[in-house]
Amino acid sequence: MADQDRHAIAAAGRRIALVMVASALLSMFAPAIVDALGLAPRFAVLLTLFALAGFIWCLVVTFKLWQKTREK
Repeated sequence: MADQDRHAIAAAGRRIALVMVASALLSMFAPAIVDALGLAPRFAVLLTLFALAGFIWCLVVTFKLWQKTREK
């Protein structure tokens, strides 16, 4: 595997990690954000769904990355 491929894989891994952390923080702090902004409780559900979408994206991209790095 070339150095360029390794750098691309490492960059993708870092991107996945950042999205995963952002999704986790959003899901944990969604109620606090909604309360601080004075929004309706349904927006907490919306923010949690955005976090879930981030987790699903991480799962799909991680699977694709794993498939890319598998030896054939």
